[in-house]
Amino acid sequence: MDYIADLHIHSPYSRATSPQSTLAGLAGWARVKGIQVIGTGDFTHPGWFGCLKEALEPAEPGLFKLKNEAAIVSPLAEVRPSAAPVRFLLSAEISSIYKRHGVVRKVHNLLYVPDFASAERLNAREILTLHASHASLASMPAEVAALIDRAATALAKG
Repeated sequence: MDYIADLHIHSPYSRATSPQSTLAGLAGWARVKGIQVIGTGDFTHPGWFGCLKEALEPAEPGLFKLKNEAAIVSPLAEVRPSAAPVRFLLSAEISSIYKRHGVVRKVHNLLYVPDFASAERLNAREILTLHASHASLASMPAEVAALIDRAATALAKG
């Protein structure tokens, strides 16, 4: 089956995102845009992970749906959204920032897992918890976030 998907999403816990990036908000915009599969983003953030576990239930293998689909409303009153179901794929991003030959390098790796148990196993890894998605550092001043990121990078090197 073919899907239209947006798999690089950030939660409201991430920097520079809309506070309306709730699951219902994301699903509403997905329906307006005709997107059937949306990444959850930021499953490494403890607050967001709790929201995901509370609001989502399994649908098709590896995909989830909102427990309360009635909460999905169109963000644009003048646009009639698609009635097609919206599914969620558990996703996160690891942002690795380092210097090589005096130049700052940034590598963003997207993670996708099929179920909450897999996400919990990844979240349990200490280095991932420290170094994972910039969402976990979102509420900290940039200097503190950079310090934690450097510490995590040093730990990863052993």
